[in-house]
Amino acid sequence: EPGPVAQSPAFARAVFPLQRQPGLRHLVDARQRPFLIQGDSPWSILVQLTREEAELYLADRQRRGFNTILVNLLEHKYSADSPRNRYGHAPFRVADDYGTPNSDYFDHAAWVVRAAADKGILVLLAVTYIGCCGEDGWYAQMLANGPARMREYGRFLGRRFREFDNIMWVHGGDANPLDQGIVREVALGIRDVDTVKLHTAHTAPGFQA
Repeated sequence: EPGPVAQSPAFARAVFPLQRQPGLRHLVDARQRPFLIQGDSPWSILVQLTREEAELYLADRQRRGFNTILVNLLEHKYSADSPRNRYGHAPFRVADDYGTPNSDYFDHAAWVVRAAADKGILVLLAVTYIGCCGEDGWYAQMLANGPARMREYGRFLGRRFREFDNIMWVHGGDANPLDQGIVREVALGIRDVDTVKLHTAHTAPGFQA
């Protein structure tokens, strides 16, 4: 039988969205309380699990005191049927075409984000993982789509997930791309629509911004 939800004062339920404050080396929530990350990294939760399985996982992490998960919005290699989710929905109606988002796929992703929000969990949402710029990520496809289409993809994400305060956008993924602009266009597209949520980058090991 599951135990009670963790009640440690260090991990009191945050009020999202998170914020940065000048002079502080930590994030704060909407009530200016420090947000201390207790995180897990279920990278493939959006594609590997059904909604029922995701609900079980999130409930378990909530009981254990986790307040953050790191999640891949698009899987390219590291899931059973990538890039499709457990319901057979691909992220794009035309393969690798960022200009054709599939509403069924992103509706499921939004469902999981909402389930996390209900449990006070922040979602670090990696918008298009580039990997080491090879087959494990989406870097080649991003270059093929070009800056304008990647900017519009960012705007699509900003609109589709604008209602969720429990998101921090994550750009890149395990590498520093030669064309940083193609990654930046996605971030700029999101900010064209939603200027509230924070953004961060997942860079190569040892990189200092």
